[in-house]
Amino acid sequence: MSYFCQIFDYFTTHVGVQDWVALIGLNVTVIGLTSLAEKRNVVGIDYGKYLIDEYKLWGVFRIYHILIGVAFINALSLVVMLHGMSPVVDLIVFVLLIVSSWFVLLYLFSYVMRVHPRVKREIYRRQVLGLYIKADVECNYKGDRIVGMPKGDRTPKKISSHIQSFFNLYNEDTVVAFAELFGPNSPVYARDPQSMRVWKNLGYGEPHEYNEDKSQKMPVQHISWEFFQMFRRSDIQDRWLLEILNLFNGEYADAYPRLRLYNVARVLGQINRVGFSDGLWKYKFVDYLMPYIVKALDTSGDNMAGNKEREEVERYLHEQLAQYFQFVLKNYRTPTFEESVAKAFRLLLDVEFFRGVIPIEERIKIYGNGASGIYLELIEKAGKHYEEEIGKIKNIVLDFGNVLVNWNPENLYKDFFSCESQKNDFYSNVLTADWIKEVDASETLDTVVEARKKQFPRYEKALDAFRDNWIKTVGGEITGMKTVVGKLKQSYNVYGLSNWCKDAFLQARSQYAILQEVENYVISGGLTYPDGKAVGAKPDQAIYKYFLEKFKLDPSSCLFIDDRPDCVKAARESGMKAIVFKDAIQIDKLLCADNQPEEKGSSSR
Repeated sequence: MSYFCQIFDYFTTHVGVQDWVALIGLNVTVIGLTSLAEKRNVVGIDYGKYLIDEYKLWGVFRIYHILIGVAFINALSLVVMLHGMSPVVDLIVFVLLIVSSWFVLLYLFSYVMRVHPRVKREIYRRQVLGLYIKADVECNYKGDRIVGMPKGDRTPKKISSHIQSFFNLYNEDTVVAFAELFGPNSPVYARDPQSMRVWKNLGYGEPHEYNEDKSQKMPVQHISWEFFQMFRRSDIQDRWLLEILNLFNGEYADAYPRLRLYNVARVLGQINRVGFSDGLWKYKFVDYLMPYIVKALDTSGDNMAGNKEREEVERYLHEQLAQYFQFVLKNYRTPTFEESVAKAFRLLLDVEFFRGVIPIEERIKIYGNGASGIYLELIEKAGKHYEEEIGKIKNIVLDFGNVLVNWNPENLYKDFFSCESQKNDFYSNVLTADWIKEVDASETLDTVVEARKKQFPRYEKALDAFRDNWIKTVGGEITGMKTVVGKLKQSYNVYGLSNWCKDAFLQARSQYAILQEVENYVISGGLTYPDGKAVGAKPDQAIYKYFLEKFKLDPSSCLFIDDRPDCVKAARESGMKAIVFKDAIQIDKLLCADNQPEEKGSSSR
């Protein structure tokens, strides 16, 4: 009570007219500066008008009403200042004036001088969630249905004129806004109470489930239909299609590789369905689109790569791509676009760059369905090239580690070290790639391990484990490869070329039957020329040359399969065709189709 009395006494003694005038002037000035906010817009919406008319501070108090309250306090303060009231009333009104001054300063620096992120977020939410309303009809779009998005194309509702005008330009501002509106962190996927209220007020009831994959039990953001509503009316459709793929098919999709396939399939479907922008018919668009298609067909990391669902989506992708190419070549043909299509077909029908689960022969049939004119000529040319290349292959050369059997030191060391930092140090400084290559070139583990122990005595036990329990680094056969090797042996000569310490390999071969399936092989361990000079391990060119000479093979008749891109690159430099191994499905679809040669070709030059 005494503290309040002190404040009251200070107020009656020290607060003068100038203090009242200063605070009132501050309030009036800041409110006058509100016009600054009117000079900004957010996705075509007048930011200042929205801020005053629509935005609620803390989700409760509308800014417009608060400013009216501030104006009322200012007027009341003038009356009190000029006419005088009781000291208690003066104090109360002055405190209100201070509070209102605090608000207008907050308002000035947080909302007027810049676009406040919360206001922008609310504008985004209201604009983007209004692009597409719920309808009571079933999905009628195959592209959505086959990727498990049953909401589909169910309404003719148009996007707002603000959004449409804003995204008819492509610049720094629109790209940033595009990512915020339609990217993986868009309000479309939000499930917070405020977003749910907006959904409800717009008549949705429940939001669309664009952010989950029930089969994987993962929160996966698919490209939303809100984006496609914007896309279908944009004058620069090509730009925004590439931008949406950049957002969803990059690092974001690493945890769920199938998403890349789904997104590209739906994008191609939309081009054929509602595409009209001139940019879609340009060769540059094809050149920029193809890397996304190639990555989408890559089965790496997709643990459901062999199921029927993926086959259906891939087949749909190829069908839509064929339809797109055929339409453009028929209606907007240019030499540059024709050249880009030819490059695309060479890539999609190339033995060395095979991706996906649809065999190349089936792809050729899909592309050729209803083909005519220059489009048919391009397919026939690419198909002929494929047949020539696959026909030359008589010998399959397999790496062993991570192609036939899983090899990873973590199989041995996952519970070996007492702390993570110690294990990281061991991997970084002791079990290095260079040392593993040295191990692979050796005849016995004992020799290289003993030398390494002298260099790193603190890791003696770990290195002893590598020597004595090395077989534990092998984690079993690669799923499906035993069956694939059996199929390959029916049509090709099958060889092995692998980096492996000699005594370690013999130990593994005695325990894993799949390694015994390959009878003719070269391993790097202890490998020397007749004069005693060491050959070296992959990717050194010497071992490829040694292999080819040992079995008297024409390199052009060989297809080399390895999990390491550097070893694949070296094999190509030696004259062999070569592919990076992904999984058994890849090899089965590429080489074990029913139309492959029935008899083994000669392996001699």
